[in-house]
Amino acid sequence: MLCLKCVLSFWTLCQVIKQAHPADSCSPVVQIKPQAGFLMVNIGKNCLWDEHGDHCHYVVNYGREGEKLEEYVSKSPETLRGLEIGGRYCVQVRYVCYHKPFGTSSSLQCVSIPESKRTRHTRIVAISVTLTMLLGFLVVGLAFIYRHHKKFKQFLRPPLQLPDHYREYLSGDFPQQALSITRTRTYEEIHDLISIVCCEEDQSDREQD
Repeated sequence: MLCLKCVLSFWTLCQVIKQAHPADSCSPVVQIKPQAGFLMVNIGKNCLWDEHGDHCHYVVNYGREGEKLEEYVSKSPETLRGLEIGGRYCVQVRYVCYHKPFGTSSSLQCVSIPESKRTRHTRIVAISVTLTMLLGFLVVGLAFIYRHHKKFKQFLRPPLQLPDHYREYLSGDFPQQALSITRTRTYEEIHDLISIVCCEEDQSDREQD
């Protein structure tokens, strides 16, 4: 199978190839390999570079997934650096020959940028040390509270305070005026009750007469 797509293209750059080249195509064959903080872009060799390598190059479009892709021009496999760890980036490559786009672009490939093994190991160690320290503080705190729980209970118990009038009454300083008023009210209530009873008895005697 000849490089038929290239022959049918406007420039017919691959028509000089007489033998079969199954791997050749006017669409770049791209392999991307994510590393810690960067992305390696490997582009397969094409028949264009055999005859027109000085006039052709790659255009690598890359960027975060869902955002506008940036353009980077290169003639060799490229390493895209300065990428955010944990971010997801997409790559698409196309050919440019004689300052004009050639063929079709590669399929859009998206990958996540991983963290390095050293960073991952450091993070795991830091988390483990932090959890161990917190657990140690918790155990020591619980043991201390259990040992001195009686003191904590006494310290947290609210003070017992009687109202002022109760303290005055118990100490004998309760105002005499308040006592006399209370006694007068009690006497008046008893007297009124007796008066009412007497009045009712007088009225019944009068009715009988």
